[in-house]
Amino acid sequence: MTGREPCGSVGGGVSRLGRRPAWGCGEEGAVAIPPQEVSAERALVSWPEPEIGEEAESGADAAFRAAPLRIRQLELVGFKSFRDRVVLRFDAGITGVVGPNGCGKSNVVDAIRWVLGEQSAKRLRGQGMEDVVFGGNDRHAPLGMAQVSIVFECDGLPVDQYALLQEAGHPIAHAGPADIMVTRRYYRSGESEYLLNGVPCRLRDITELFLGTGVGSKAYAIIEQGRVEQLVGAKPEELRLFIEEAAGTTLYRSRRQVAERKMERTQENLERVRDILREVDRQLGGLRRQAKRAEQYRAVQTEIAAVDLALSRRRRARLAQDLARLERDRADTGASQATLEDVLASGERDRRAARHAETAAQEQAQAAQATAFEARAAFDECRHAVARLEARAAELATQDAATARDLEEAREAGARAGTERTSVEATLATLTTRIAEAEAALVHREDGAATAAAALAATTRALEEAKIAVVDALAAETRVRNAQAALAARRAEDDERRTRLVTQADGLATRQHGVEERARTAERSVVALQGEIEKLAGAKRARAEELRRLLEERASWESTLDGMKEALARVRSRRDSLRQLEDSHARYGEGVRAVLAASAQEDALRLVAEVLDIPAEHERAVAAALGEQLQAIVTRDHEVARDAVQALRRAGAGRATCIPRQPRPAAIGAIPPQARRLLDLLKIRPGYEDVAEALLANVVVVPDLDVALHVWRANGGAWTLVTPHGETIDPTGAVTGGSERAEETLLAERRELRALDEEVDLRARDLTTARGRQEELAKAVAAHEDGLRELDAELARITVAVVAGEKDVERAGQEYRDLEEQLRGVRAEIEMIDARLRDLSDEETRGAGDLRATEESRRLHERELAAVDARRTEREREVAQLHESVTEARIALAEERTRAAALESLIARLRQTDDEARRRAATLEARRAADAQALADTHAAAGARARELAGHQTTADKRAAEVTEATAGVATARAASAAAEHVVADAHTALEELRARVSALSLEAAERRLAIEHLEATLRERYGAVLADDATTAESVIDDSQDAVQEERLGRLRERLAAMGEVNVAALSEVAELEERQRFLDTQRADLERALDDLRKTIARLNRTSRTRFRETFDRVDAMFREVFPKLFQGGKAHLRLTEEEHVLESGVEIVVQPPGKRIGPLDLLSGGEKALTAVSLIFALFLTKPSPFCVLDEVDAPLDDANIGRFNAIVREMSARSQFILITHNKRTMEVAQTLYGITMEEPGVSRTVSVRLPE
Repeated sequence: MTGREPCGSVGGGVSRLGRRPAWGCGEEGAVAIPPQEVSAERALVSWPEPEIGEEAESGADAAFRAAPLRIRQLELVGFKSFRDRVVLRFDAGITGVVGPNGCGKSNVVDAIRWVLGEQSAKRLRGQGMEDVVFGGNDRHAPLGMAQVSIVFECDGLPVDQYALLQEAGHPIAHAGPADIMVTRRYYRSGESEYLLNGVPCRLRDITELFLGTGVGSKAYAIIEQGRVEQLVGAKPEELRLFIEEAAGTTLYRSRRQVAERKMERTQENLERVRDILREVDRQLGGLRRQAKRAEQYRAVQTEIAAVDLALSRRRRARLAQDLARLERDRADTGASQATLEDVLASGERDRRAARHAETAAQEQAQAAQATAFEARAAFDECRHAVARLEARAAELATQDAATARDLEEAREAGARAGTERTSVEATLATLTTRIAEAEAALVHREDGAATAAAALAATTRALEEAKIAVVDALAAETRVRNAQAALAARRAEDDERRTRLVTQADGLATRQHGVEERARTAERSVVALQGEIEKLAGAKRARAEELRRLLEERASWESTLDGMKEALARVRSRRDSLRQLEDSHARYGEGVRAVLAASAQEDALRLVAEVLDIPAEHERAVAAALGEQLQAIVTRDHEVARDAVQALRRAGAGRATCIPRQPRPAAIGAIPPQARRLLDLLKIRPGYEDVAEALLANVVVVPDLDVALHVWRANGGAWTLVTPHGETIDPTGAVTGGSERAEETLLAERRELRALDEEVDLRARDLTTARGRQEELAKAVAAHEDGLRELDAELARITVAVVAGEKDVERAGQEYRDLEEQLRGVRAEIEMIDARLRDLSDEETRGAGDLRATEESRRLHERELAAVDARRTEREREVAQLHESVTEARIALAEERTRAAALESLIARLRQTDDEARRRAATLEARRAADAQALADTHAAAGARARELAGHQTTADKRAAEVTEATAGVATARAASAAAEHVVADAHTALEELRARVSALSLEAAERRLAIEHLEATLRERYGAVLADDATTAESVIDDSQDAVQEERLGRLRERLAAMGEVNVAALSEVAELEERQRFLDTQRADLERALDDLRKTIARLNRTSRTRFRETFDRVDAMFREVFPKLFQGGKAHLRLTEEEHVLESGVEIVVQPPGKRIGPLDLLSGGEKALTAVSLIFALFLTKPSPFCVLDEVDAPLDDANIGRFNAIVREMSARSQFILITHNKRTMEVAQTLYGITMEEPGVSRTVSVRLPE
C-alpha cells in the first residue's frame, strides 16, 4: 500500500467501525466525475458518512477509548540499525532504555512513532522514508524491507464492552479482547502496508482508532530528543494540538474537516447539476421540433424500403437463373477434366519409376566412390605413420646425447660439495672456543651493574617524596587560581549576558518600530487589494458574457457540422455505388466483362468509353454516333484482339468488339456548313488519339434533325450526322432516333461519377473547414473558462490576502504589546546583573592575597626537589655506563653465536647438495638405458608400417575402377527418366486448357454470385432485409411488367425524401433520454440541497461539542500546570492563556512562566534547564488531566541538574501508577527508578543489539 491508500479497509472494504460507505470509495467515501462524462451523473451526489453527524461517540468508540491500554511488546525487523529481529517486552511501571551515544536508543522511539502512522521522514531523523530501512554495513548488505509491530494490551476491558466492539465490527475484535497489534511495513521500492491484528487496513483506520486516546504519532505521549525546547518555543497553534488531544477533540476536528470538504464538494456538485439542468431545458425545446420531422421522415423511408425490396427480389431471381446455367456448364467441363487427370496420374507413376531407377544408380555410384575414398585414406594414414616413427627415432637419439651431458655435470657438483664441507667444519671448531670465553666476561659485568642500580633506587624514592610535596603545594595554588578563574568566568558570562540583553533591548525597540511600520503597510495593502478585487469582478463579468456568446456559436456550429456530415455521407454513398458498378463493369456486355476479367495486364486493355472525356451536352450525340462501340475494348494490336475473341469463343462467354490502337485512319473531307466535327468537342486520353480518330473522324454535329437532312442531301454519304438530342443519319441515309438508350445512361453515370468525386472532395474540404472553426471555438471556450478559473483563483487569492492583511494588522498590535512587556523584563534583568558584577569584584580582591601565599610555598618545595633530582641524575649516569658495558658484551656474544649457527647451517646444506648430486646421477643413468630400448622399438615399428603401405596402394587402384563402371549406369537411368518427363508434360498442357475453361466458367459464376451478394449486402445495409430464393420470387421473374411503374414510384419517393432536407432521426430517442435525464437531475438537485443542509447542521453540532470539551480540558490542564510547575521549580508560578478568548475553536495556546526570583519574561530568556522543567511541567499537567496509556520520554532529563533530576524522578515514579513510562536516558539516577532496563549495544558498526535486566523492587 503506497501513500495513496487503496480503496477499501479492514476486511475488504469495511470502514473504521465496520460499516461500508454508502457511495463509491476513497478517503471520503464519495466519487466525483469529470464534467464531460454526462453518463456518470448518477455519481454526482457526495453523501456524508453516518458517523460524521454523531454528536457523541458511538458505544463501540466509547468502550474502546475507556479501556486502559499499555504497550506489551514492540518488534523490529530491518528498522534503521535493528537489522535482525528484536523483541522488546514492556511491563507496567517504568522501563528504561540505556546505552552509549550512537547505539540506536532513539531508534526505539522512532519505531513507536513510525508504526503509529508518522509520515514525515524528517521527524524520524531521515531525509526520505527509505532511510528507515536498514542500510547495510561492511559485513551486511542493505535490506529490502523494514517492519515494526506494536502490541497493546487492553487490561480490564469488560466482556460486555468487547461484545459491543464485535457487534460494531471494530478492528480490534479480530484477535482477542486483550490484544491490539498494529503492524507497518515499508519496502525499499516505496510501497508500504498497514495491518491491524494481521488484517490489511488503511492508515486512516489506525489514526482514527487512537484519536482522542492520547496515543498517536503526533500526540503528547511521545517526547523525543529536542522536542522539549520545541515544545516551549512552539507556536500557539502547535501548543493547541496537545490540549485538543487531551480533550479528545482531535477526532471531532478530523470529522469536521471531512464534513467541510464534503460540503464544498457537494456545493460544487449542486452547481454542476444546476448548470446541466439549464442546458437540458435548452436542448429539449429544439429536440422536440426535430422529433416531429423525424417521424415524417421515417414513414417515407419505410415506404421506400418496401418498394426497393420488391424490385430487388426480382433482380436477384434473374441473376440466380444465370448462375444455375453456368454451374451446369462447369460441371460438364469438370467431367472431362477428371478423365484427363487419370491419364496424367498414370504418366506420373511411370515418371516416378524412372526417377527411382535413376536414384538407385546414383546411390550405387556414391557407394563405390565412398569405398575408393576409404582405401585412399588408409593408404595416406599408413604413409603418415611411417614418417612419424622416423621422426621419433631422431628425437630419441638427440635426447640420449643431452642425458649424457647432464650425468657428467651431476658427478662434478657432488665432488665440489664434499671439499667445501671439510673446510667449514674446521672453522666452526675455532669459533666455539671464543664463545665460551665471552660468556664468562658477561657474568662479571652484570654483577657490577646490579650494585649501582640498588643505589639509584634509594635516590629515586627520595625524589618521589619531594615531588609529592611539590604537587600538594601546586594543588593548593591551582585551587586558588581556579576560584579566581571561576570568578572571572562568571564576570565574563555576566558581562556577555549584559551585552546580549542590551543588544536584545535595542532589538526589541527596533522590532517595536518595525511592527508599527508593518501595521501601517498592511493597512495600505488591504485598501489596495480591495480596489483590485473590484477590478477583477468587472473583468470576470465581461469574460463570462463573452464565454456565453462563444458557447452559443459553438452550439450553432455543432448543428451545422452534423448536417454537413450527413450530406457528405449521402454523396459518398451514391459515389461508392456508381464506383462499384463502374469497377465491376455491370453496364457492359457479358463478353466485355469476361475479356476484362481474364486480362493479366491491367493497362493493356481500355474501353472506348474510358478514353473519351465527353461534355454533358454532347453525351447523346456521342452515344448516337458510337452506339455499342462505346463498349468496345481498345487493345495494343490486332494479335491481342485476336486472342481475346478466340478466348471468348472457346469459353462460350459472349461477344465483344476489340479495336487495336493502330487502325487505318479514315479519310476526312471538308466539313459541311452548319456542322462541327465531333472530335473537336471531346477530350481524348493521351495515347488513344488514333482510336478516337478512327471511330469519329467522319462524324459531325448539327443543330437538329432538319439541318441534318439538309446537310445529307447536300453532301451525300460522306459524313455521319448527329444531333445533340441523339438523332443520327448514317452515310446510307438511315435515320435513327427516339427515347434514351443504354449507351446514354452509361455515359451519364460516368459523368455523374466524376461530378460526385468533385462534390465529395469539396464537401470534405468544407467539413474540414467547419471542424477547424469548431476546434477554434472549443479552444476559445477553454481559454475563456481557464481565464474565468484564473480570475476566480486570483479573486480568492486576493480575498485571502485581504483577510491575511487584516490579521497582520491585528497581530502587529498584539506583537507590539508583547514586545513592550518583554522590554520591561530585559531591563529588569540588566539591573540584576549589574548588582551581581559588584559582588564578584569584592571576591576577586580577597582571592588575590591567597594566591600570593600559595605561590611562595610552591617555590620552596620546588628548590628541594631540584637538589634531590641532581643526585639522582648522577646515579643514573653511573648505572647507564655499566648497563652499556653489559650490553656491548651481550652484543659481541650474540654475534659469535650467530656466526656459529650460520656455519652449522652451511655444513647441512653442503651435505644435502652432495646427496642430491648422487641421486641425480643414478636417475640419469637409468634414463639413458630406457631411451636406448625405445630407439630400437621405434626402428622395428617403422619397418612393419612400410610393408603395410604397399598393400594399401593395390586396394586403392581396384576401387577406382569400380567407380568408373557405376558412373556409366547413372547416365543410362537418367535418359529413361527424361523420356517419362516428356510424356507427363504433354498431359499437363492438355489438362491446363481444361482447367482454364473451368476457371472461366467459375469466374463468370462468381460474377453472378458477387452481384447477388452485393445486392443482398446493399439491402442488408440499407434495410436489414434478407432476400430468399423462394417460389413466389421465381414466378415474379416471368411477369415484370410492373417494374417500370415501381421504379417511377421509387424515384418520386426518393425525391420527396430529399426535399425534406436534413433530418435528425435520433431526435426521438434523444427527447426521451433528455426527459429522463431531466427528471433524474431534479431528484439529484433536491438530494444535494438536503445533503448541504445536513452537513451544515453536522458542522454546527461538532463545533459546539468541540468548543465545550476544549474549554473544559484547557481549564483543567491550566489548573494542573499551575500546580505542577511550583513543585518542579520549588517556587515560581505559571499558567496557560488563549490568544483569542472569544474564538475558542481557532485560538492558540501560550505559556506564561515566572521562575522563582525572576519576573515574567519571554520563554527564550529561560536557561536550558528551565525550559526543560517548563516542558516537563506541561507534559505532566496533560497526563494528570488526561492520562495517556503510555509515555515515552527520550533524554528529556538531559538538561537537568542533580536537584531537578530528583524532583523529576519523584513525579515520574508517582505517575507510573497511572501510565506506563518508557525512559531513554544517560542519567544514573533516572536509571535507578526503572523496574526494567534494556541496554542497547552496537557490537558491530551499524547493527544494534539489546540486553534486558529486570531490577529488584
